Amino acid sequence: MKYPNDNTALDLIFSNGSAPSIEEFTGEYWVNMLTGMIPNFRWAGHRKRFFSENGNTIGKNIILSNITFGHFKVEWGQCSDLNDLEVIVLNYGNKKNLMTRPVRDKIRRIEHGQYLGRYYNVIKGTYRFKGYFSLEKR
Repeated sequence: MKYPNDNTALDLIFSNGSAPSIEEFTGEYWVNMLTGMIPNFRWAGHRKRFFSENGNTIGKNIILSNITFGHFKVEWGQCSDLNDLEVIVLNYGNKKNLMTRPVRDKIRRIEHGQYLGRYYNVIKGTYRFKGYFSLEKR
């Protein structure tokens, strides 16, 4: 799917999506940064890998062959700044992460195997929306 690069148009697509289940996130997904300050590293093979560990779904970001950064836990949540929509949250708030610890991604399903995510920085408990990205099953 071709996405617009306008937050207002993406808000509508995100709102019209549906809440995915945690269980459907397995394997790898291509990442395309759509809006915001983070550059698009799709050319470098930016992807998210999801897997199960000790009964939890977790994951990590990968670029190039296998350089990993930003480990996350997959959780249920809400998007309080968009009518409390149900979402999947990628929570980067763990000690392994130096630069990505304050990041939270909120994801909705747009089509089978295609997702739209909003990324936030959490500063002093306040979520600050920074932009959109898409995920596509690899």
